[in-house]
Amino acid sequence: MNPGVTVFRQRVASGITSGLPAPAKSSGASEELSALAEICQLFSLARGARATRDAMENALQTLAQCFGILRGAIVTADASDQIRIEASYCDREASASLRELRGDKIVRRVLDSATAVSIAESGTVRKGVPLLRGEECFGVLAVEYVIPDDCRAPDIDGVLRVLGTLIAQFLTVREHDGGRRPPKTQDDASPAFANLVGDSAPMRELYEQIDQVSRSNATVLIRGESGTGKELIAQAIHDRSNRARYPLITVNCAAMPESLMESELYGYERGAFTGAHGRKKGRFELAEGGTLFLDEIGELNLSAQVKLLRALQDRTIERLGGTQTIKVDTRVITATNKNLEAALADQTFRDDLYYRLNVFMIVVPPLRDRKADVVPLAEYFLKRYSSEYGKNVEGLSRSAIDALMGYQWPGNVRELQNAMERAVLVCKNDNVELHHLPLGVRGSNESSGGMEPAAAQPVSLGEAAGRFEKRLIVDALKVTRGCKAESARLLRTTERILAYKIGKLAIKCDEFKNPSQHQ
Repeated sequence: MNPGVTVFRQRVASGITSGLPAPAKSSGASEELSALAEICQLFSLARGARATRDAMENALQTLAQCFGILRGAIVTADASDQIRIEASYCDREASASLRELRGDKIVRRVLDSATAVSIAESGTVRKGVPLLRGEECFGVLAVEYVIPDDCRAPDIDGVLRVLGTLIAQFLTVREHDGGRRPPKTQDDASPAFANLVGDSAPMRELYEQIDQVSRSNATVLIRGESGTGKELIAQAIHDRSNRARYPLITVNCAAMPESLMESELYGYERGAFTGAHGRKKGRFELAEGGTLFLDEIGELNLSAQVKLLRALQDRTIERLGGTQTIKVDTRVITATNKNLEAALADQTFRDDLYYRLNVFMIVVPPLRDRKADVVPLAEYFLKRYSSEYGKNVEGLSRSAIDALMGYQWPGNVRELQNAMERAVLVCKNDNVELHHLPLGVRGSNESSGGMEPAAAQPVSLGEAAGRFEKRLIVDALKVTRGCKAESARLLRTTERILAYKIGKLAIKCDEFKNPSQHQ
């Protein structure tokens, strides 16, 4: 046995570590920063408990790639002191058992002391760092790695401390959010729609399309204006698929510099370029078994399009600087707000890639085409931001509802979300009033209190009520494209009563069957 290893183990056993040599930096501080940046990005993409678990498993895999850990586990302890494994990693050449990483030697000592603990034995180091909620230690990040022959341990202590803090924060947020569910728009058999709010006809059609394609491996192209929630659609497809237990990795093609696109998607080998100190997996490999979501696919340059086409056709990739062909089992979902047909005509987008991506197209309706969902969405965001900012804003005034329904929402759901966040911030009472909304949303409703401008001649109460009733019915008919049955459900009345009102108010339903006339 290497004498240095013996000395190291003796000192650890006796609690003396101050005399050990300084940890080695295998490739400089940039490697640690790169690893942390990659792990932070994985967590920033996580949505929900399942995605957070996947992010933790990917974080352990990143530690294995960068620092060569043999095994790793993230464990938590519940109120009854039972240990639960949240995520784990085991190198193929190591023992498959993770019992040592959740046993008394590491986990119990860290839980009891709320401090980091290291144990060296049989040529390896097992290290555990605490997951803290305030001063309470509720879990442990534990890893095992081989002691190098020169008796210098890998420089991962700082990375483990930072990663432990990051994991603790995410688990705390997950636990905090676990008791809150957004308003349901479907029954309990459709949990993957939890983040999609709306029960209008266009949204019901969208839910049906998601169900149709989610359990296949078909490539999906999601099209829609900016702010319509294309990423949420991709998340719903992934969550309802048989790949749900594997990660969903998101790449924004518009935000990614062209020079980094290839290395980010396909990874690179050590020495592929200056600063490539080790092998790194790309997003295709990180999403192995799961889904890769390429947002703003219309912004890819022609060179990147060629490589993506090969990956989609052959299901193989090559890392930058490598020669090995790697098989990948990754489903691809793409999205864009760009007119791809115009890009084909301009020859800025390859037609062969377009046909490969466009196996199943989903068009997300803009918010102006589903006005029936405006108020449910606004109430959802009210509840969300009221809880986030510690306020008790419970609802919307009549004038605020009229303004929301009368606005065309060019920024779609994202603009509505921002408007409701602002309203919660400035609201000082229980309900959002008209003056709490952004100026552009108030429009002409501000001077009239949400009602139509006063007539030159006084009108009776019956006439005013009739005008208001007619406007509500017309708005419902616009949303449902002239369908009386759906309009009746939207207005919470019977089809017979609605037909009577339509005849009495001389409303022509046929005029609303072409929505382009009323946008």
